[in-house]
Amino acid sequence: MDLTERNNLATEQMLLAAIINSSEDAIVSKDLNGIVTSWNPAAERIYGWKAEEIIGRSKGLVIPPELPDELPMILRRIRAGERIQHYETRRLRKDGTIIDVAISVSPVYNGQGTIIGAATIVRDITDRMRTDRELQRRQAEVELLNERLTRAMQETHHRVKNNLQIVSAIVDMQTMAHRLSRMVPLEELERLGHHIQALALVHDLLTRRIREDESDQFLASADVLGKLLSLLKETSGSESIQSDIQDVELRSKHAIALSLIVNELVSNAVKHGNGQIDVRFNVRNQLAELCVNDDGRGFPESFDPVVQGHTGLELVLGLVYTDLKGQISFENHEPNGASVRVTFTIPHEGGQSISIDNAPEFSE
Repeated sequence: MDLTERNNLATEQMLLAAIINSSEDAIVSKDLNGIVTSWNPAAERIYGWKAEEIIGRSKGLVIPPELPDELPMILRRIRAGERIQHYETRRLRKDGTIIDVAISVSPVYNGQGTIIGAATIVRDITDRMRTDRELQRRQAEVELLNERLTRAMQETHHRVKNNLQIVSAIVDMQTMAHRLSRMVPLEELERLGHHIQALALVHDLLTRRIREDESDQFLASADVLGKLLSLLKETSGSESIQSDIQDVELRSKHAIALSLIVNELVSNAVKHGNGQIDVRFNVRNQLAELCVNDDGRGFPESFDPVVQGHTGLELVLGLVYTDLKGQISFENHEPNGASVRVTFTIPHEGGQSISIDNAPEFSE
């Protein structure tokens, strides 16, 4: 019977050795001081250390420098008879490569039931972790894109609402001006159409450059005014509109106001001039200046824009004083022609601006 038992034990040991040697997972044993006592072929493949190179040396050789407390912690728990199951961590290969692993550690007992070491099963999960991180990265990108799309939709809604309010205000002005006659002149309807076209152009530029915060909404002056003046050339049939536009970044509120002002002033210049119109926009020391010149008969000597202005001019005055916080002047130049000059300040980066004093009172 003793011989049979010894043969059975030898067979079991051989079977166990075959399983350990053929395992895809690293199977490693160490004593309670962390000295390696066994190292299977999978451990050689995963860690890059041959068994004869590491047996008898500290298991700390495969612990990354940034995890100095991990081996003492594992040995402390093993001495207490505790098992560690599926613990995900990192290990250091012989060539210095850091890999992701999942480990399970169990106490090893001798024949008297005393803990004499630990057996560790190690699985290389580097590929899985790389895939997980890539999925997380792509998920984060999708969430960010969804967030940006949501903000863009909200901002687009906000812009559409604002522009529709401007259109509504222009219609109200027309209604008040022609309430008694109950008829709106054709030229006023054309003026309204031009304003709507200008708003649509600015809105299109804004929605292409949506950002998170309204205070961060900027448009290039050359982009806005250049496209608007091209549109005015087509709709007015005038090819003599010359322009010199300095390219600066304008806040969206200023860009909308400026485009409506240019639309109105150029439309008036087309109507009252003799064909030559000059539009200039420049900025110096944060003071912006818009000047629209024509070669017509000029303003009457007693011209008062508040008293004599039509509904379109009322809109211009309101935009200059309310939205731009600026000034506007009307003057004639020699030998003939009129000039309208609008000045306003462009805010500093922090949003502060230099005030322009003496702006006339204007009531809607």
